Amino acid sequence: MTDAVEQQAAFSRECALIAAKAADAKKATDIMVQEVRDLISVTDYFVIATAANRRQVEAIVDEVEERVRKEAHAKPLHREGTEDGMWALLDYGNFVVH
Repeated sequence: MTDAVEQQAAFSRECALIAAKAADAKKATDIMVQEVRDLISVTDYFVIATAANRRQVEAIVDEVEERVRKEAHAKPLHREGTEDGMWALLDYGNFVVH
């Protein structure tokens, strides 16, 4: 790998771990960080977490966005979710939080 690719990979991993720690801070369960760069071409990492209810989903999403913005200076490229608020997806390009 070139230095630029290695730096990008390290940054993606760091951001994914920041997101996972943020989810943990809001009591998410079943938190998983999965490296997928060799399997798919759209992202490097998936961060997956479970929440008990709509309010917790919102709290987790808010915490992830705030911490990634403050610690990694990154904002999601796209944000999705259901109308009932039972799931959400934050797409940062190099990592995705679901």
